[in-house]
Amino acid sequence: MHEVCDCAWRRAAERALARALACVALLAPFGAGAETAIKGTVADRVSGSPLGGAEIEARRGGTLLGRAISDPADGSFLVTVEVGDSPQAVNLKLFVTRQGYQGEDQDIVVVSARPRPQASSVGLLRRALADCLSKTRARWVVVGHFRPPLGLPDDGGFSAGVFDAVRWELSKIADTSTVAPEQRPVVANCRDVDEREFLAAAARVLGADVLLAGGVSRPPDRPRFTVSMFVGDQHGLFATRTSPILSRDVDLEDPSASRLDAGAAAAILQALLTGYLKAGRVEDCVELARRAGAELRPLPPELARLGEQCAGALAANGLRGGTR
Repeated sequence: MHEVCDCAWRRAAERALARALACVALLAPFGAGAETAIKGTVADRVSGSPLGGAEIEARRGGTLLGRAISDPADGSFLVTVEVGDSPQAVNLKLFVTRQGYQGEDQDIVVVSARPRPQASSVGLLRRALADCLSKTRARWVVVGHFRPPLGLPDDGGFSAGVFDAVRWELSKIADTSTVAPEQRPVVANCRDVDEREFLAAAARVLGADVLLAGGVSRPPDRPRFTVSMFVGDQHGLFATRTSPILSRDVDLEDPSASRLDAGAAAAILQALLTGYLKAGRVEDCVELARRAGAELRPLPPELARLGEQCAGALAANGLRGGTR
């Protein structure tokens, strides 16, 4: 009798042990075990400069597995997590945040304690640029930050004045054209965008034909303002230009009375027409070049060449007037 009971007890103990071992086996890939090192770098997406002080978190679902801060010198980071060394894939998510920037996340797959990708390169976008992206359109001009005259507060008023002047200048051409309203260029006020040293790169990130930034001054012998405008574009038209385009005697208090310098208007239109041409919207390009010729007299040579190029593409396509 003793022997029968002893055997029954042993069998129950063996079943309990088997269940416990099965649970351990199931939990092994996500429990303690081999450490996995997730490394990478964080940089500004526009300038490419390394970003220190970014917070990096590795998570599996809602569980935080590891955390690190990017190095100020080179933006590098190393997050150590424990997910075991099972050949079964473990899916993690890397969250990267930094003050003043839009957060980014990246998928990481760990197999046999090795992360894929082996090193993560994360580019963060400044919050001002990320906010500006929400205003995007097929063809658009971004008016960024314009610094006020010396001694005046930088409250955004002068940036808004330049925005109004640019919008009024373009409306005289686009809004009186036969281009469909949804295909006309849009001017966006993004006064917190101030990537002056990297205007072309910022324009590419934004998908903008033109990105403008600069400053405003008031000469002592003149009643109105001088606008110094740096031009960045995603087409590489002004990549080698280092000096601003000046527009003198601009009335920033009354946009309808203001007049940008012909060189400033021509630069904006050159980038816009190039965008229409590259997008295959040659009819719209021809029409806007025609309207530019009516407003800018004499028509700058670069705009005349673009108009002819668009007209040639129009003829080659066998199209006749109107807009698509």
